[in-house]
Amino acid sequence: MTVVLVKGYPAGVSTDTRQRMVETAVRLFRSQGYAATSWRGLVAESGTPWGSVQHHFPGGKQELAVAALNAGEDVALGAIRIGFDKHSNPGEAIAWWFGKAQLLLERSGYEQGCPIAMLALHSGDPVVAQASRDALLRWRSALAERLADAGYDDPDALALSVLTTLEGALVLAKGLRSSEPLTVAAAEMRARFAP
Repeated sequence: MTVVLVKGYPAGVSTDTRQRMVETAVRLFRSQGYAATSWRGLVAESGTPWGSVQHHFPGGKQELAVAALNAGEDVALGAIRIGFDKHSNPGEAIAWWFGKAQLLLERSGYEQGCPIAMLALHSGDPVVAQASRDALLRWRSALAERLADAGYDDPDALALSVLTTLEGALVLAKGLRSSEPLTVAAAEMRARFAP
């Protein structure tokens, strides 16, 4: 992948048209949701030419939203994997993941929440809503698998509880424009899964 400085686009961001569209969609959907993000705005914000947009996403905004969900899901699954690979204690692994979510939220000025939640809640599009549900179920499954490997009973319910805690903390942190909910949630995970 070639990375160069593009006018209006920060250094270090891919100049690949499709990738730029997906990265822009993830950012805009995370901050303003599906309905409030216009197709024209996505194209303008990504700095991509109209002709190539139709080439990469012939299904329009819906197809781009599903690609953005897949990208967001990959980030979350990667964070779960890295957290559990880095930490033998599940509480520390989950707290590390929550800390990464907190860092992203802070760096965005409390604008960028969960890469899936805004699409799951407000898409108004059944295809995007189903893709959101599928992504959340895969997060839960990946987390449950790690918790099962660590020897916990009912890992599926525990994984749901962890995701509920994370999503609730992200919503509160975004709404309050404060990292406190995520800090408290991370501490709660450390205590809950303490050896």
